[in-house]
Amino acid sequence: MVSKKSFSLFWRIFLPLILIIWIIIGIMLGYAVTNEKRLGKESLMSRIQNINATIIDSYERGSDLQQTVDLINTYYNNTAFYDLRISIFDTKGNIIAHQGHPIETDATGQTYVIPDGSLIDIVASDNGEITAITAVPLNANLVKTMDYSPTVWLIVFTLAALATVLVFLIARRMSLVVKNLHKVASDAAQGKTVDIDELTLPHDEIGEMTRKIVSLYREKVEATRRMLHEHEVALRAIEEKDRTKRQFAGNLSHEIKTPLSIIKGYLDTVVADPDIPDQTRLEFLQKAQEHADRLTNLVGKLNSITLLDDTDFQIETETLDFHDIAYSIATDINAGNLIGDMKFKWDIPFDTMVIGNFNLLSDALMNLVRNAVKYSKGTTITLSLIKSTDKTYTFSFADNGEGVGPDHLIRLFDRFYRIDKGRSRKSGGTGLGLPIVKSTFIALGGNIKVQNAIPHGLEFIFTLKKSSKSEITLNSSKK
Repeated sequence: MVSKKSFSLFWRIFLPLILIIWIIIGIMLGYAVTNEKRLGKESLMSRIQNINATIIDSYERGSDLQQTVDLINTYYNNTAFYDLRISIFDTKGNIIAHQGHPIETDATGQTYVIPDGSLIDIVASDNGEITAITAVPLNANLVKTMDYSPTVWLIVFTLAALATVLVFLIARRMSLVVKNLHKVASDAAQGKTVDIDELTLPHDEIGEMTRKIVSLYREKVEATRRMLHEHEVALRAIEEKDRTKRQFAGNLSHEIKTPLSIIKGYLDTVVADPDIPDQTRLEFLQKAQEHADRLTNLVGKLNSITLLDDTDFQIETETLDFHDIAYSIATDINAGNLIGDMKFKWDIPFDTMVIGNFNLLSDALMNLVRNAVKYSKGTTITLSLIKSTDKTYTFSFADNGEGVGPDHLIRLFDRFYRIDKGRSRKSGGTGLGLPIVKSTFIALGGNIKVQNAIPHGLEFIFTLKKSSKSEITLNSSKK
């Protein structure tokens, strides 16, 4: 349905255009009619002039002029010239030959009285001895001959109809384009989404221009949306960073305060009671020493994770064969009986060359091993290469234990985070082991994520940068 504005716009375009075209057609019609009448009259005059020329030629050849006139009359008798009037005068004004009613002269014999409504031609011979006057009264047939053809009206009406249709289509198209542009501008001003499918666009430059405008508007809206989204993400990141810092500071204060309080309690007791039994004093001092060791371990881990997170701290890296690292871990586990009744299986091909730091990678893997031994309640630990790309290796470290719930899974890499059952301070954990593991792989240019294994257990998927010296396949046998 066309709105009132677009309807009036259509007529404002249509009426002036069609009026101009009709005026042009009218002018052309007037010219064509006038020209055709002129040509018709010129054609008749040419025939009359030919008659006079024939008479003068006969006179100059010495032919009988009356016979010539009679012959001309016979020739034109059955034509529109049937009432042809020819009069030939001598120098004294006497008629020496004629056809039809003679053309009269005045009293002087020098002036000819021309019948009204006639086409007439007067020609004198070269010597001036005769004057031939030929006149044709304008009968209905002659008038029709000089008139324009009815075909002109057919052409005019056809042109007018075609012009009207053409102007209608042009005006409709232009008003539709303006309507579309108005809708785009209106929707854009109101912040609405512009649906180009709702617009009727021609397949030409105008339609393409409108599509481009809509496309640019959409890009602007999308850019604004992304900017707002990124701003929101940045704000959330800042808030999360502040929250993490506050939480970290609170956890750190609590983790340090607890062993310090215990150490101080034992030492205060020993100092305050000099008569305390030696055995009890020794036990108190040993407890204080245990918590001092725990505090030292905590501070050491905090120092490690701080250094790993420091972007200005340069970690020395080199090209390493991850097969050798896995072999070293397996040797240490077997030599120290570090995993008890659990089994450690690994599948790392030779020449799995990575860019890393031997000590940091070994410590990270041992952290994962200790974590599995303490908390998984499984029977097997596996380490394997699962994917190789042009730039990275992807490894899997998994156990077949109980796994963890979804709520805990997303927080395993949070600092000082512990799962109550089986991961409490009773087992001596600081809650920094897995965060150090994550910081290690990130610092070496890789990454790590954790998921529950299938059918059960916990799996850590981590990546390391690939060295250009690495040339391996994934078809080695398990150790």
